Amino acid sequence: TSTGSGMEIGTGGIGLLQGCASNEVIKRNDSTNVWACGSSNYSKLTSITSTNVVNDTANTADQAMTDVDVTTQTTSDATEALLQVNFDYSTQVASAVWHLHVAPNGTAMSADTIVCGLGDDDLTTGLYGCGNVIVVKLDSGQIFDYGLDELNAAATTVARINVIGYWSPVTTGADLAEYYYA
Repeated sequence: TSTGSGMEIGTGGIGLLQGCASNEVIKRNDSTNVWACGSSNYSKLTSITSTNVVNDTANTADQAMTDVDVTTQTTSDATEALLQVNFDYSTQVASAVWHLHVAPNGTAMSADTIVCGLGDDDLTTGLYGCGNVIVVKLDSGQIFDYGLDELNAAATTVARINVIGYWSPVTTGADLAEYYYA
């Protein structure tokens, strides 16, 4: 199925080219100047009601990267998750420095995986907090990792991670039209 214009005339009028398989979308090939069926490499964002998946309180020491399963918050084909991340001290001491890490499953904790950092607040204005919205790649089981890194001085921290959306592949022309034209 292909055409130079990407359009066809049928009994119901003019419309987009029909006849692509259920896992294909209509795409333009600029080198041949033809619209034809092909696989999709597009994703669509689905926003959801904020759902807590990590509520880690009373942390006083390092915590290795730990699996977080978001299967019930996403779909089986989700490729990335949109997360709201909050990290705070519940008890702070002078010179305290902590990092919250989020990464794809199996990724080692490193400077590249830091999503929030807490520093020395000099205890002058109360609690110092960090809040971010981030995107993390999911593995095929809808799992990502998080961990905590105490760099200096004892303190007690609270880490909260909420899923607020996810990306999944656009697999049909109808999905693509819904996503771009709804």
